[in-house]
Amino acid sequence: MYYALSYMKEWLSQDKYFMSGYKRQTFEIYDNPRVRVLGETSVPSGQPFDLKFLFTSGWPYNPADFTGAEEAQYTLYRKDGENEYTALSGHTGKINLTFNQGQPELAVVDTLAFTETLPDGEYSIGLTTTWEYLLHVPVSVDITVGATGISSVVRDDPNNIYTDLQGRRLQARPARKGIYIRNGKKVLVK
Repeated sequence: MYYALSYMKEWLSQDKYFMSGYKRQTFEIYDNPRVRVLGETSVPSGQPFDLKFLFTSGWPYNPADFTGAEEAQYTLYRKDGENEYTALSGHTGKINLTFNQGQPELAVVDTLAFTETLPDGEYSIGLTTTWEYLLHVPVSVDITVGATGISSVVRDDPNNIYTDLQGRRLQARPARKGIYIRNGKKVLVK
């Protein structure tokens, strides 16, 4: 068995053709710098958010390209109107990115955590960074606490709504004879 494995290793290292007819090839993998968001962006009333923003350096990268002064921060905004947001004081977080301490063979990931319990409503988290690779990439995450969006339910007068047996709504009382549904009950139109 050992002889067979060592022979296979030697055969593969010589760039010989595989049985399928393809020659062994090498390739390189690149990963761009980015921000990833982990966690739920909608929670029930009274539940805390647990979001994590992962800043990845990409690969390959050179730690010498970083000064050690790169920062990332978030600011929390509350939605006030149609598209109006107000920054909430005291709801910010900041980290120093440690990309200058990594190794060239490995990508580095820094995590900025957002863990807060908020009153019901709609919010947005804006992320900013002094890191040159993400300076011009706007990152914002919309979050929701509690049930929002439905203020009231308006129901048509059920006495005037007819549907056929397939559930299709009719505009008025049916002119053809048959069985229809009105007010949740089957009715016979003669």
